Amino acid sequence: MKNFIGDAYHAGWTHDSGTRAMNNGQPFPAIDMKSSYHASMNGHGWEFGTEGMGDLVPLSHILIASERFATEVAPAAELESSLAELGKMGPEICVVTLGAEGCIASDGKRVIRQPAFDVEVVDTTGAGDVFHGAFLFGLREGWPLDRLVRFSSAAAALKC
Repeated sequence: MKNFIGDAYHAGWTHDSGTRAMNNGQPFPAIDMKSSYHASMNGHGWEFGTEGMGDLVPLSHILIASERFATEVAPAAELESSLAELGKMGPEICVVTLGAEGCIASDGKRVIRQPAFDVEVVDTTGAGDVFHGAFLFGLREGWPLDRLVRFSSAAAALKC
């Protein structure tokens, strides 16, 4: 639950900035800290279900999702097609994180592929949280999408 507290902090900041956001398909509980956060242990860590999550995508301005979420909510033969379909659902910006492969992002006008930075990985725990926080920081600064994903990926790589 440690990451939930960090996400809730980012959620409050995001809500205060007037931006709706989701984290890997899960809505940030921006106001009500007692909101349910559906998760179950799968023996290897927390597993978040995507059932019904597609209904929440249109409520987001920004969607940062895992590849798994993107392909389950917007199945397509190519990841770019899933990204485009997610964008058609409503978010102004969609980012799909790809772990060691980097990320892919779109603002509806262009698609940006950001390769992962080549680092000697020690521990990836929290790298996604760092990515999200760095993305929100850059967003608040008004950076363009290419700078947002490059900075977020670099910050996450430094965490690893």
